[in-house]
Amino acid sequence: AVVSTQSTGVNKCEVMSAKYMEIYKIYQEGDPSHRLKLYKQYGRARIEDIVANIESYKWLEENSKECPECGAMIQLGPGCNKVQCSVCKGYMCWLCGKALPKSSPYSHFGNGGTCHGKLFEGTREEWHDEEEDEDDGFDVYFDEFEALHII
Repeated sequence: AVVSTQSTGVNKCEVMSAKYMEIYKIYQEGDPSHRLKLYKQYGRARIEDIVANIESYKWLEENSKECPECGAMIQLGPGCNKVQCSVCKGYMCWLCGKALPKSSPYSHFGNGGTCHGKLFEGTREEWHDEEEDEDDGFDVYFDEFEALHII
């Protein structure tokens, strides 16, 4: 359950600076004449880059979490709350953000683990389309983890 979003190559501090946020606000809230003024002052391509970068960072902040090992942004995909970073290959718990041991990442969700019984919490309903008639095999894994007292 992992989708890692690597660096965009743009400095986050620069993109989210007060100056760029002001330009973004004018662009979003202003009428066409305001946008035209921005294009003339900074160039259309630059304004479009600023808007796209700010929207990308906002999306990342709302939909991803930082890998505790390397800092790469990770998006939760279909599956469980144990996610693996595609950059450093480390494991983390999506729920609490803790790094998990590579030798036994599921122990975090087992008896005595910090997130005991929460391996699939919040994920099964979100990613499992109940209207699909085909068997995606998800229930088999769910039953196996349940038998191991991980969920």
